[in-house]
Amino acid sequence: MEVMDIMRDLAGRVAAGQTTIESLAAERDWRIVDDWREGRCVLPEPPLWCVADEGGDWPFPGARTAEEAAQQYVCGADWIEPTMRTQWANVAVFRPAIDENGNVCRVDDQIVKVTIHPDEPPCVDDGDHDWRAPHEIVGGCQSNPGVWASGGGVVIIEVCVRCGCARITDTWAQDPHDGTQGLESIEYQPGRYAEMLEQRSRLEEWPAVQHAETE
Repeated sequence: MEVMDIMRDLAGRVAAGQTTIESLAAERDWRIVDDWREGRCVLPEPPLWCVADEGGDWPFPGARTAEEAAQQYVCGADWIEPTMRTQWANVAVFRPAIDENGNVCRVDDQIVKVTIHPDEPPCVDDGDHDWRAPHEIVGGCQSNPGVWASGGGVVIIEVCVRCGCARITDTWAQDPHDGTQGLESIEYQPGRYAEMLEQRSRLEEWPAVQHAETE
């Protein structure tokens, strides 16, 4: 039987007067709490975290915290459109409980913001990226190339010197959906610096070509 089906069955027994939440707590080693909204309730132990969305309530028995439940819910979700930039999902998480009247209710309701970083785009020859910050390409100051002040943090620009892809890390990013600031985001821009790398390569080869021609 599914976890939530067990909760509903037990709640039905309480509603019918066949047992009480105190008895359930003693039998199952659960915990009695006085919730500010639902009143006196019995909670499963170890904690059972659930996620609520438009399709219903989804329990995650293996999750030890609300954050773990939200992360498991988001992991592999088919409603997340892959992009080249970090996204955030606001996930409604709660613990199911049974009140004194035999109702399945919610306690510890909270919204957990889950960060969804993009996958690295492929590099040339399916190899690994070689992330660097050459000053002549990413700019900035000589001592700390590619680093720019941004709000309460910095924006860090790196380039893969193999394929020219840019990786932009913002340590003070903002969730466009709710305005939350102080987040960290990563954005990839494939091929952004490919032409500059090619030009640099030609400039580096030019002295060698001239030397060969004079011999």
